[in-house]
Amino acid sequence: MQRRTGTPVVTATPVGSRLIAFVSESGETHVRTVNQYGSDFRDLSEIRTGLNLYPSWSPDSKQITFTSRRDGQADVWVMNRDGSDQRRLTSDPAEDGFPAWSPDGSRIAFVSNRDGNGEIYMMNADGSGVARLTSDPEDDSFPSWSPDASRITFESNRNGSYDIWAMNADGSGQRAIVTDAAEDVAPRWGPDGNRIVFASDRAGNSDIYVVSLDGTGLQRLVGNSAEDGDPSWSPDGSRIVFYSDRDGQRDIYKMNVDGSGLQLMASRTLTTFFAPAWSPNGQQIIFSSSRNGELTVEGVDANGSPIALLTDRPSTDTEPAWSPDGSRIAFTSLRDQRRQIYAMDSDGENQTQLLTSEVGDNSNAAWSPDGQSIAFETTRHGTSEIYVANADGSGQRRLTDNFSPDVDPAWSPDGRRLAFARRFQDLPGQENTQVYVVDVASGEETQITEGASFSEKPLWSPDGATIIFERLSDEGRDLMLMSADGDDVRPLVDSVGEKSDADWSPDGTRVLFSMEVDGNQDVYVVNSDGSGLQRLTDHSAIDKTPRWSPDGQLIAFISERANVTPTPRATEAGAAPGPSPTGGGTLPAQFDVYVMNLDGSAPARISPDEWRDSDPVWRPLIQ
Repeated sequence: MQRRTGTPVVTATPVGSRLIAFVSESGETHVRTVNQYGSDFRDLSEIRTGLNLYPSWSPDSKQITFTSRRDGQADVWVMNRDGSDQRRLTSDPAEDGFPAWSPDGSRIAFVSNRDGNGEIYMMNADGSGVARLTSDPEDDSFPSWSPDASRITFESNRNGSYDIWAMNADGSGQRAIVTDAAEDVAPRWGPDGNRIVFASDRAGNSDIYVVSLDGTGLQRLVGNSAEDGDPSWSPDGSRIVFYSDRDGQRDIYKMNVDGSGLQLMASRTLTTFFAPAWSPNGQQIIFSSSRNGELTVEGVDANGSPIALLTDRPSTDTEPAWSPDGSRIAFTSLRDQRRQIYAMDSDGENQTQLLTSEVGDNSNAAWSPDGQSIAFETTRHGTSEIYVANADGSGQRRLTDNFSPDVDPAWSPDGRRLAFARRFQDLPGQENTQVYVVDVASGEETQITEGASFSEKPLWSPDGATIIFERLSDEGRDLMLMSADGDDVRPLVDSVGEKSDADWSPDGTRVLFSMEVDGNQDVYVVNSDGSGLQRLTDHSAIDKTPRWSPDGQLIAFISERANVTPTPRATEAGAAPGPSPTGGGTLPAQFDVYVMNLDGSAPARISPDEWRDSDPVWRPLIQ
């Protein structure tokens, strides 16, 4: 089909490499993975999206139909105007696209190559009753309805170059309106029913033209060295919206119908916009966008103010958690308006909603050590409570029942207990948070911390005998150790500084953490008995959130040291080091994922882009 864009190519992970999942934020928030060499970089949230392009409004402006390749093939989809309730209308193995809603909202014309080449088809608005309208050895594409729904205009190359054609809505009476050796494409029927706007390169580059139905009155509306295309009428027929690359990138513009009053409507560096469509009520303009390397549908209002990213709305995937066998990732997403828990394969495929509820949010999934259960937070009862469910999302069971919010669930290594934090909200100035342990089978709770401080983020040692947690008091934030029953509470290390982000080594003998001293935050390691404190990073930038690799041989962390060229790391075992991932130069301050050796040597930046990265989580060892 014409204008079809290829899908991303994902390379294989080198044998023996280790994957890290992490969160990236740059206006949107995505879950991504990368191996320890900085190669095999994957944006799992974008893989979900695939291609989403060529949107078309329903006559009542309440729905949008569009083309999507999210399931591996181009199909016609429909969604509500806010991006919710996305569902597929066609499911043929062929390529289906370029949908156009009929004026009465009952039918959708579209293009398919299911019979060998691009032809115009018709179906009911629910996807039923598919019928073929054109039948020619060459390609027909880009259907557009007349205002009275009696005819359809389209582009066709049946005469050797693309021309503008029209036919009756049943496919009869096909005739050429504009014929020229140039490429005449993307026709749109005007609201007055008497004119068609289209794009043509007959003057040497793509410009916007209008023509009467009988082929007379041809007029070029814009003409310059830029590429202008995909024109669409405003509902009152007074203005036309289109794309143009006159400013070095493909942006969305609007103009009066005589070509005057040019106005920029949507622009973003390194992003391509095309296929704008004015809503029938005149309030919004939607278009396709190459945001972050993928094709999505987004919009602006009639004045150019951004509205939403519709096919990836609201673009927030966070809290990745690997299953114990490394085959799946659970994560929290806002894609369906509320925070819900999804799961996907390690390559981003097969994304399904795992845990949901009719009301409230579900978030912060934690896999049980055997991978058979998931603990999570939910606000379905008004305040946050801890639930458990089977790994497939079935069998959801409430584990805590309290007026105070319960958060931060953490499994014991034997899978029998969960530690969590309960946030007491009494009188102002008397709030505090305490760590509890609950028996998963019986639901019996035990409070294991006390006092007026905030005790939160519990983390079990690998042998289940000790819990480390963060305590926030008037003296600052500290890391504390205690036995699993709450006895023998003591600081992890006797050192002045704000401490956080603890992580046990796989053998339980050492603890990684970050500590801020005199305004400088770095990564430290200490033996589990508090001895042998060692500073692993020493940089003026912030280094934090250190995480052990599952085999205990590497450390991942995030850092703002974007201006530093780290020591290059070998790309294969025993191979010579490759070039620096950063390539030198000065970059703006931002958090990126780094990997270093156990002694802090050879820090290598493995997510070198402009996104803000956080929450690195190593993939478990695959047995």
